[in-house]
Amino acid sequence: SDLQLACEKNKGTWSSAGGKLRICIFNTKDAGKQCTRESQCEGACLARSGTCSPIRPLLGCNEILQDNGARVTLCIN
Repeated sequence: SDLQLACEKNKGTWSSAGGKLRICIFNTKDAGKQCTRESQCEGACLARSGTCSPIRPLLGCNEILQDNGARVTLCIN
């Protein structure tokens, strides 16, 4: 598909997100970097480890730290 070609052209991975839904997943350049809020990361700031996520977007439910430092559960299915 055009979406898959655009994804792969931008160095993304065309992946199943459950069922027939497919999305483009990108590796982040700052995976594992220490963080206290989302704006410090290319992806999300993982609350459990206090580090930047290895991919974006994160699928499933993940505890993240928002820009205001609040801990929330983000769910992307």
